[in-house]
Amino acid sequence: MAGDPGGRYSKVLVVDDEREVLDFMVEGLSLAGYHVLPARDGQEALRIFEREHPALIITDLSMPGMDGLELAKAVKAVSPQTEILILTAHSDMASAIEALRNGVVDYLLKPLSVAELELSVKRALERSRLVEDNRGLVRKLEDRIQVQTEALSASQRRTLAVFNSIVDSVVIVNREFIILDANEGAAALSGVPARQLVGRKCYRDLFAREEICPNCPVRATFDTGRPVSVSMQREDRAGSRDRRDLEVRSYALISGTRVIDEVVEHIRDVSDYRRDEEERLALRAQRDQDDAMRVIGRLAGGVAHDFNNQLTVIKGCVQFLLEAMPAHDPGREDAERISATVDRGARLVRQLLAFSRTQKIQPRPLSLPDLVNEMVAMFRSLLGEQVVPRVRAAAGLWRVRADPAQIEQVIMNLVVNARDAMVAPGQRFPAGTLTVEMANVELDERAFRPTVEAVAPGRYVMLAVSDTGSGMTAEVRRQIFEPFFTTKEFGKGTGLGLSTVFGIVKQHHGYVWCDSEPGQGATFRVYLPRDEEEEEAPAEELALMAASGLPRGQTVTALVVDDDSEVREIVRRGLEASDYRVYTAGGAEEALALAATTEGPIQLLVTDVVMPGESGRVLAERLLATFPLLKVLFISGYFDDRLAGPGVSGAFFLQKPFSPDEMARKAREILNP
Repeated sequence: MAGDPGGRYSKVLVVDDEREVLDFMVEGLSLAGYHVLPARDGQEALRIFEREHPALIITDLSMPGMDGLELAKAVKAVSPQTEILILTAHSDMASAIEALRNGVVDYLLKPLSVAELELSVKRALERSRLVEDNRGLVRKLEDRIQVQTEALSASQRRTLAVFNSIVDSVVIVNREFIILDANEGAAALSGVPARQLVGRKCYRDLFAREEICPNCPVRATFDTGRPVSVSMQREDRAGSRDRRDLEVRSYALISGTRVIDEVVEHIRDVSDYRRDEEERLALRAQRDQDDAMRVIGRLAGGVAHDFNNQLTVIKGCVQFLLEAMPAHDPGREDAERISATVDRGARLVRQLLAFSRTQKIQPRPLSLPDLVNEMVAMFRSLLGEQVVPRVRAAAGLWRVRADPAQIEQVIMNLVVNARDAMVAPGQRFPAGTLTVEMANVELDERAFRPTVEAVAPGRYVMLAVSDTGSGMTAEVRRQIFEPFFTTKEFGKGTGLGLSTVFGIVKQHHGYVWCDSEPGQGATFRVYLPRDEEEEEAPAEELALMAASGLPRGQTVTALVVDDDSEVREIVRRGLEASDYRVYTAGGAEEALALAATTEGPIQLLVTDVVMPGESGRVLAERLLATFPLLKVLFISGYFDDRLAGPGVSGAFFLQKPFSPDEMARKAREILNP
């Protein structure tokens, strides 16, 4: 049909549960040129209606399930313009009235002829088309009226829209400083709806003052006729700490008589801009400090590397001396004192390595509550009788992936720091409350702004250690994680406790944060990333292979590679004392050349990680290509993955300094697991 988009007025949906009646209507209406959509019940009819949107529905009154009246209600609820004819063999007044109430246009009695059916359909569709045409005319008339109405006020609306779309506060005031008009920006600044601002004094509602502002730009513009710009502040009269920094400009509204009766006051809130600028400067200072810490860390790592080599030599020589001394030798006590001093030096170096983030860690899935609970008894003995320890752990804590020994050191260092802070002036022993709390947290990149750089967003486990001690100033807080910084008396602290905490936490890709004020105690919060892996990883991060151990009783051939000749000598003597056949080399190239000339295969490689030329890892890979059953033991006093090269699956690791006995035990562990 012309003017019938989609053929809606040619579609007729017929519904009857009797096959003969349904076929009769389909055949008769199809011959009359209609697109007939048959359905056997109300539910099927609804589905067809939702898909085809016919203009007319002819439905039997009585059908199983959904009858004709229910179908009519459902259709009219979503499409009031659809025409509906009821077809029934049993007419009664009540059902006819009910049908008409539900929007049925006609009520047809069975049996009926094709002519009667066509006539009813034609009338219903003509009525539907007429109603739709009338609706279209009404809509066109309404649209034309709407267009004309909008045209009359378009300029005013545009002006008002521009006025209210300005984020800044804009008001128009007269010579009595009374607001004549105000935009939504002014409402946001004052907290008063824009319409209610009209008639009020600008200095009261916009600047929270009882009198005209001392440097009022509006008054200056009325006096001079020129634009005026000033900086002002708005401070809440109720004593709120929220102070707003404002830039205010005023412009004259000149009438046709050239008399200035009104002034436009433009107020821009620059508080966020100034805070952002302060934050930017704070971040720059933090980055400068972080850069300095990284430089110090690299320096500390380099010092630790050389120092650990020397300690390894001293530790080895002392062991050889003690082995050669009789039990009652007068010099034995001095040698043992040297050995104990070496151990203390090694602990100091481990703290340096932790700060420089170059200490080898062995992370695994870890439950912080389990670790803390194991340490509670140690807390009590460490804190003394006058400090009350409290442990609080939120339910359902996530695991972290961390080195238990390293995290234990973090906790112990924080507890010791808290204990020392709770020693009051003039007292010998600490007193107060120490609280250890754990909770799951989700951090976004601005979690610690503006004092630290952006945080990696994600899920973390927070470990907090709080004390009721003396607290600290902002100046002290800025320095607490720097190595060798301490507030303790000379000789009572190394200044490495908190810097060690900082280094370990950073090496675990976490964050550490301190809250403290003088006299208010301190809270250190450590944030460690949640372990997202479901299964535990292998305990050895550097295991090159899982070959079976060597048969006992065989002589083991070992190749020792280190660029420090004295370390090589200590390792050689220690292994030879355990009946190893030992070859030594000062670097990777020398080791490869030596390996090509040895009698039989090399079964154990002991190599430094970081050496001039190729690293120990590269050497291990090249030797494994020749000796596939080779066992590899890395030794190092300074473990830096960036220098050592990419990871290789498989070796063991022994941290310098070590004694010859420790080397021998580690070798036996590797070769005979």
